Order: sequence, then C-alpha cells, then structure tokens
Amino acid sequence: MNTSPRPTPHSRLLRLLILSLLVALAAVPSTALAAPDSWISLPPLSRARSGHSVTLLANGLILAAGGRDGGPLNTAELFNPVTNTWSATGSLNAGRSNHTATLLGNGKVLVAGGEGTGALNSAELYDPATGLWMTTAAMSAARSGHTATLLPNGRLLVVGGQGASPALASAELYDPATGQWSGTGSLAGARKMHTATLLPNGQVLVAGGWNSSTLQSAELYDPATGQWRNVSAMGNKRQGHTALLLSNGRVMVTGGLSGTSALKSVELFDPATGNWTAGAAMGTARAFHAAALLRDGRVLICGGTDNVSAVALNSSEIYNPATGTWTNAKNMLAARRDHVAQRLLDGRVLVAGGEDNSVRPMISAEYYDMTQADCWKLAGNLQTARAAHVAERLADGRVLVAGGMGGSGAAVRSAELFNPVTDTWIATSPMATDRASCTGTVLLNGSVLVAGGMSASGANKSAEIYDSVTGKWTATGAMGTARYNHTATRLADGRVLVVGGSYNLQANVTNTAEIFDPSTGTWTVTGSLKAGRHIHAAVLLNDGRVLVCGGSDSSSNPMASVEVFDPATGQWAASAAMSTARARHSLTVLPNGKVLAVGGFSTSQAGALTSSELYDPATGNWTGLVRTCYGHDNHSATLLPNGRVLVAGGGGRLGGISGVELYHPEINTWRALGSMLYAHWLHTATLLVDGRVLVAGGVRGTNSVYPTSELYVLHQVRIPLVLRP
Repeated sequence: MNTSPRPTPHSRLLRLLILSLLVALAAVPSTALAAPDSWISLPPLSRARSGHSVTLLANGLILAAGGRDGGPLNTAELFNPVTNTWSATGSLNAGRSNHTATLLGNGKVLVAGGEGTGALNSAELYDPATGLWMTTAAMSAARSGHTATLLPNGRLLVVGGQGASPALASAELYDPATGQWSGTGSLAGARKMHTATLLPNGQVLVAGGWNSSTLQSAELYDPATGQWRNVSAMGNKRQGHTALLLSNGRVMVTGGLSGTSALKSVELFDPATGNWTAGAAMGTARAFHAAALLRDGRVLICGGTDNVSAVALNSSEIYNPATGTWTNAKNMLAARRDHVAQRLLDGRVLVAGGEDNSVRPMISAEYYDMTQADCWKLAGNLQTARAAHVAERLADGRVLVAGGMGGSGAAVRSAELFNPVTDTWIATSPMATDRASCTGTVLLNGSVLVAGGMSASGANKSAEIYDSVTGKWTATGAMGTARYNHTATRLADGRVLVVGGSYNLQANVTNTAEIFDPSTGTWTVTGSLKAGRHIHAAVLLNDGRVLVCGGSDSSSNPMASVEVFDPATGQWAASAAMSTARARHSLTVLPNGKVLAVGGFSTSQAGALTSSELYDPATGNWTGLVRTCYGHDNHSATLLPNGRVLVAGGGGRLGGISGVELYHPEINTWRALGSMLYAHWLHTATLLVDGRVLVAGGVRGTNSVYPTSELYVLHQVRIPLVLRP
C-alpha cells in the first residue's frame, strides 16, 4: 500500500505536496579544492586606459569604456572571452574617466558622470544590440569619483563624488523606464572615493572615502524610504579601498589609504547586527587595488599601491571566507594600480589597463585562471523560503524563481531573480496568484509561462506570463481544467503542452491535455491520455513527440505505463512500460536522443528507488541500468554540457538527502560526488550559462521549507561560452 497522504485543505497544503516521512538525514558539507592558478597574457587593449570602466554584458562580452590617456577618452571596445580578442565598438558622446558604468535590467549600460574638462553631469546609454551610445537625461549634479548601485526595483542609485565642491552629499535615482533622474535623501556626510555595496535585504552600504580628510564612517540607504541612517563606523579610516558582498551575506572591506599609508587590514560588516569586525589582515598593504569574487566564494585581491608614491604592485592573494585566512596567489604579469577586474562567465577574472610605476596608463590585459575540483558553495539565501516552486533560466542568464509553498506550508506568489554574475538574489514583481506545484515554461520570445498549481482556494486553472525585460507579470488565457502536479512541455513549434495532474484537494487525477498558443494567449483541448496521472514526468523527444511516463493514479498507486504524444495528430499512443512503476522520478534526454529515467518512489520499495533505466525512442523499449549510489525521489536531474547527468538530493520519503551523483552515458555508470551542503527535496536545479548548477530551496527534514541555495561547479571544466548577439 502506498503511504502518500491524502490532501486536506488550506492549512495542510504542505502535507498535500510531500510524501510520508521517516527520519531526517544529516547533510554532509564538502569544501572546494583549489588547483594551481595562473595569470595568462591577453592581447592588449586598443589603447592605454586608466580610470576606465568594464562591464559584463548580458551576452557574455565585456565592455571597456572611456578612461584617460593624456586626456579623457571617448573610445570603447569589446572583449570576447571565447576568442580572447578585443574589437572596437561605438564611441561615447563625451570623453570621460572616473565615471560609473552599470548594466541595467533591460540589457543596456548606463554611463554617468566622470571627468572630462572638469566634472560631468552627463549620462549616456550603450545598446549592445547596435553597438551605439545614446545620450539620456543628465544628472542634477556633476560628479566624479561617485558610486552607482542598481537597486532591486530596477532603478540606479548614484551617490556622492566630487563636483563643484570637493565632495558631495547628494544622491539621485535614475529610472530606466522613463530615462529621468530624481533626487533622493542626502548622505549625512559628503564623500568621494567611497564604496557602495548592495546588501541582500535591498539596502545599500556606503563606507569610507574622503571629505577634507579620510573617512571611517558608514551609512545605510533604504530604498523603501529614500533615507540614509548612520551605522557603526569602520575600525580604520579608508579611501581607495574595495568592498565586496560575500556569499555569507557579509561585506568585506580591504586595504585602502589611511593618511599617506596603505593598509593591510580587513573589516567585515554584518547586516544583521550593523557592526564591523576585524578580519584577517592581507599579506601586503595595498590601496587602489582590484577585487573580484571567484566562483567558489573566495576573494581575489590583486595589484594596487603600497603608499602614496604610486609604486604599483604585481602581487595577488586570495581570501577564503570559510576559514578566514589568506593565501598568496601567483603574481600578475604586470604591476598595476587603478586598474579594473571583472569575473567572466566562465570563472576567469579579466584585468585590463590601469597605471604603471610611472603613473602612465597601461594598454596590457591579462586574466587569472583557477582550475577547480568538484565543489558546492552557498549562493546566498532566497528572499522567500520555498519548495515545489518553478525555476527557469532567462535569455540574459538570470534565473527566475516563482511561487511554491512557503515556510508556513501555504502557497506563495512572490518571485525573485538570481544573478549568476554576482551570485545574488533580488526580488521581482510577484505573480497575481499564489501557486505551488505549478509549471514554468520559457517561451520562444524569452518570456516565462506559469500555469496552474495549488492555491489556498484549491487547484488553479489560471496562467500568467513573466516579461524578463519589464519584470512584470501579465494574465493570459486560463486552462480548461484546473490542475497541479501536472507537466508542461514546450513543443518544437513554440506551443506548450500541459498534461494530467490533480484537479482537486482529494488528489483526483485527470487524463486531459491541452495546448497553449503564445501567439493568441489561448488554450485548446487536445487528445486525452489513456490513463490519468499526476506527479509523472514528461520530455520532448528529438523527433518532436512528447514522452510521458509513470506518475501516480487517483488511488495513489505509482504507475509504469508510458504514452507518447504526436503534435501532428494530437493523439496519444501507448509505448512499452517501464520495468519499475515510479512517481516523483526524473526524465532526461541524453545527447544521443535516449531518455534516462531515475529514481522516484514505488510500492515495491519502502524508500526512494535506486533503479534507473533508458528509453530508446527508435525502438520504443526500455533497458535497465546499474543502480544509483543513492535512493532519489523528489530530486533534480540536470544535463551538463559534457553530456553527463547530475542527480542531486531528493529522498523525501526519508526526510531528504544531500547525496549527489553523476551518470556517465559513455560508460553507463554512476559516480558519487561530494554531497550538497544541505539536504534538498522538492527543490529546483538550473543549469547556468557558465556551466554551474544552481540548486534552490526545497524541503529539509520532514516539514521545514527553507531558503538555502547553492552552486555546483564541475571538475576541471571551463564551459565553452556561446555568446548571444
């Protein structure tokens, strides 16, 4: 007899979505193993630059803009990390250095202020689609040496700098939707050459800088009120320092000048307490250096100067937040200060330009490369604890997470975005309807269709679409049948096939199917399944048909039956049954076109299944495989760029597991990997554009929904980038 519980209304939604549980298993953390690192020379910039900006575009290219070389520069160029080459792009309308450059949510880059013939208030937008710059509204105040921070609401906060006066206290906001600036609350104290860091709670920390003398004060900006408040001062006065948000949510401030001497000291700001604590000191005192957050959560510090005499450094070192210690890294190929560093999508760190020992702008560029072993690292907490949610990768590389059941067991309508460049989460517009166990599908135009799900009122037939450009949801046509625990598959022509699911609180299943047409926003009923089912799996085969297999019937009995949908006829045909009845399993289409079925639960085994099998669409038959290392149900399965399949977590019938393994199709074997940092089930796993896998949310133990997310980095693989135009 199957032990899956019958659902009950409202307050017991959690029990509706999870299986009966026995004991929780402990999560076993693993640590990243770093292999030797190196600096590699790159072709030079088109010209020497200092005080310029570099920006990682949504298509993976790097935009280097402006700077100075004898005078302000208006030229710009693009770095292609696939070919390791630079190429010219459109020129700025005004030469500028010491400006800010920010990638906006619409994919354009806003450059603001800087120094030309004096401080500038002008701003302009770079469009990667055309390679051209367009002027936009000017700031209310001319400023250079300021900061610019993109807020979760999509607006840009510009703070301080130097203009008509030695330092400014004013701040203003740019709205990409209107192209206009508006004032906001002013700092308590004027400052330039400070740092600004967006915190996980959406507030902005400003620290240090200069105003007649070096500052140690810090302030917090709250976008909800538009006001600033003082927080604890740093232990040291600093300007020319760096600040980075760590994976643990703290802000790390390093080095800088205090008077005429550079600092070795490090301080950590904890947003939870509003206090600073001393961190382990760097090996070398440095200011006007560069810092970059590596993919494994460590921090790379490179170059800078150790005093005011402008002696440039070529040394670099790495901070490990897990141990609170520093280790020396390889020296850069060239000593430089006032340079820029930008992490690429493949994990390398690009360093370009800056000033040499003679305070001359530099033309050289290089990158830092670190080969990694398999590792898991925390990726910051979701803003909302959730399980049985949807996660979809957008065209610009960000990941949209929406809905699911929250910590109280009730369905939620909130949504948020993961940025793989900064490894941070920010809120986006909520859905109109709370929903859990719904489906999410990326449409051909890049928007995301979310359909059905369980809400407080029961099964839902509504659907809505997320626009990744505007960050807004729009209602679309409702399905003919309310359903949750169904599947949604995008067909080759861009339409979406929705199949089966439960249609009421009693978990009665439906055999109906319907198709969504994005061009009309309407649903059309198509041929019905031969057998109703929910918590099944479905995939698009290479020939355009849809394979549906397993699941559970209205009596909570796992199923072995398999059906194939032909979009040309709108009809279903039975195919050979799986060797094992299974529900809450996974299906993955391999590069050779065969389909891998893994795990799930069945009446034949008390815990999660360790069996797996392969479906051959050419013959319509299944072949049994060797057993998996762990039992998995309610797990995730991700096809990696190397053709292997990463299966992670699950084990909901046992309270969740942290076990992870790889399927190797070429040798038909499973290999256990280092465990996730936490046990996850009813979670999501999303392949990022850089080849990492983002695991988000889920249930831990028997009933604890939690916000943890983490990232998997594959052993000694830098993923070849495919750049979008």
